[in-house]
Amino acid sequence: MSTNEKAADSTRTRETILRGLQTLPDELGKQGDTREVCLFVGTVMLLAFTARLTTKDVDALFQPAQIIRQLARRIADDLLLPADKLNDGVKGFVSARHEMTTGNLPQFPHLRLTMPREDAISGRRPVRGGQDMRPKTLAEVAQLAAGGDSFDRCLANFLGEFYAEPNAAALSPTPELLAPRLGELGRVPDAYLAATAEQLSCANGFPVPAWVTAEDRKLHRPWFASPLAALRAVLLLENPAAFRSRNLFISENALART
Repeated sequence: MSTNEKAADSTRTRETILRGLQTLPDELGKQGDTREVCLFVGTVMLLAFTARLTTKDVDALFQPAQIIRQLARRIADDLLLPADKLNDGVKGFVSARHEMTTGNLPQFPHLRLTMPREDAISGRRPVRGGQDMRPKTLAEVAQLAAGGDSFDRCLANFLGEFYAEPNAAALSPTPELLAPRLGELGRVPDAYLAATAEQLSCANGFPVPAWVTAEDRKLHRPWFASPLAALRAVLLLENPAAFRSRNLFISENALART
């Protein structure tokens, strides 16, 4: 296959990705390493759910990035595949809780594949009364999450609405605390909502709502948006001040427009 033919092949099939993944553990084994790769978006739909035939890129979180990239390029050359399709840009959009599962993904020696929980990747919107609900305020995000909807999905939907029409009224109502209802699992969303309100207020020149300063909106222990230990250095470096002050560590573009 020529270079031009490789470049023309802009999509990856399930069989192509599996060939590469089956080779990666062999290379890791030679180095005596065991690594975890967290897959996202089209690759998950392709491998775990068989819900599509191809995907353009392999979106994933992986550390150490340099080693995995080097191995990926070597494997791509050996298999006559494009070498630029392993994409870790998704790190900016990891969920607020980053809850992972192995799901139906294949597993290999020296390589553990994970993916976000299904409710965080399915693209489903919170539904009430048979209609899609896109929260207009952070208080509505908390209300929907308290009722059992995915916090990550509700927050993403809110951000879409907010960026379409930024306004202080979307941030000012006090969200209910989730910790009394959800226990420890609710503490991170409680702090995350306060950090989000402060971050968006400062970015748009709005007054910072008074409710964000409450002590029960801060964590006593550090929380990182990724379970990958090697990625924590990146999160420590990039973390916005509104999140750092609450012991939350996320990437600089976690609240970016998607």
